[in-house]
Amino acid sequence: MVLLCLQHFGYNVKTVEHGYYCVEFFFVLSGMLLYRSFLKPSSEGAIRYTLGKIRRFFKKYAIVMCCVLAVGIGYDYLAGKILSWGDYSFDKLLTVFTDLAFIQNVGPWKGGINLPTWYLSVLIFGGGFLYNLLKVNRDWAVKVIFPLLFVGVYTRIFGHADRHDIEVWSVSGEWFYMPLWRGMADMAAGVLLCHFLRNQEERLRTDANYARLFDVLSVAALLLMTVLVFRADAPDQYAVLCSAGILSGCFAPAGIFRRWIKGRVWVFLGGLTFEMLLVHNVISLCLHQANPYLHLPDGMLLTLYFALVFAASYLLKKICD
Repeated sequence: MVLLCLQHFGYNVKTVEHGYYCVEFFFVLSGMLLYRSFLKPSSEGAIRYTLGKIRRFFKKYAIVMCCVLAVGIGYDYLAGKILSWGDYSFDKLLTVFTDLAFIQNVGPWKGGINLPTWYLSVLIFGGGFLYNLLKVNRDWAVKVIFPLLFVGVYTRIFGHADRHDIEVWSVSGEWFYMPLWRGMADMAAGVLLCHFLRNQEERLRTDANYARLFDVLSVAALLLMTVLVFRADAPDQYAVLCSAGILSGCFAPAGIFRRWIKGRVWVFLGGLTFEMLLVHNVISLCLHQANPYLHLPDGMLLTLYFALVFAASYLLKKICD
């Protein structure tokens, strides 16, 4: 999540080239968690599952959006810069509804007030669709539909020799809205990875050498992801593979990598990732609009940015949890 914060901070501070790779990581992770929820004996139906996601996210999401609107409406100048509103026209006000309904990036509606939260709309409705496919026929979904979905979407994105960027914000063909399908393909990869690990669970618990292979894979994937993030010419199609490699060690039973991430610091920081997603872009935009008056050097501005992001995330979590 820190990488995404750096990516969106941008402006005069040169940070990372591909901070958005963490989006692939979280989509794959979401697919794994989706499959684990599905496997529970008391698993819900697809509609209840989707509504449960909305209830879980809505309170924090609404609080942050109300703060954004309060700042924007209170100051006309900031309204134009932060909300990209030249005026308070009716169609602009309708974006409040699409944001609150979590439909800001599912195809018919694009963009929104707090742009990085497009991830949530794809997670809720794209994930709900995948969950429903599992409910209808798990074997068919895991063995046929999800592999075809993953290969098909990534072929569509990277099928041209000159394309290396996964950040496609357009409609391909008549109905292929790429952000939605990108997220669904990544979550499908997460489901397939979780399915594989579940099938290997007994061997991973009893065969230390086999489990160690997943630790090595996770470390190698983490190192490769680190290199890719800072290279301007890195091909984005490897981001999802690195994400799956990292997560394979995190979810493999008895693995060293899994025990390592259970440390207090990582658990604490991991517990703030959702809140950081909600607040970081708004704080970044506010700071960059205020800095011409503050005259802070870039390094100090970046430090202040992260201090505010962590403080706001912690406060939001304390208020709502």
